[in-house]
Amino acid sequence: MKHFETYIETYLKPYRKELFYIFTVTEVAEICGVSSQTINKRIRNMTAEQLEKYVVFLKPNETKLKQVSKQGLLFFKAVYGITDEPHEETKKDSNNNSADSEVIAILKEQIRIKDEQIAMLMEQNRNFQYLLNKAEEVKALPEVKKSFLSRLFGRKE
Repeated sequence: MKHFETYIETYLKPYRKELFYIFTVTEVAEICGVSSQTINKRIRNMTAEQLEKYVVFLKPNETKLKQVSKQGLLFFKAVYGITDEPHEETKKDSNNNSADSEVIAILKEQIRIKDEQIAMLMEQNRNFQYLLNKAEEVKALPEVKKSFLSRLFGRKE
């Protein structure tokens, strides 16, 4: 019976992810932000103790089919500097959100002021256009022509 339990622990339990949290090399590589080749190289360079602790071989004496245990994932995260700090990230996110909302409020105020300036300049432009049209009308009015005789015998002023 003991041999059977050892067999189950050795071969069957690693497949049950709900009990032993095992990860494929590709999953570990994605989590750590490196390629799966890098993880495989790191596994090949591990000592026997590290292999036993961090890597689960699916078939005994075969090194191609391997998965990484939960401790192995933590080891690789430590090696590649990946930290799990969701609480600090949420604090940073909330700080960033408040800072972003402040920036947005300031920018909205600036846009409102610019809109007022644009409206004022458009009103000035309309006034100048009106004055220009009036000046052109005055300039375009024909002068009253004096008759030939009045021009000839008229007084010069």
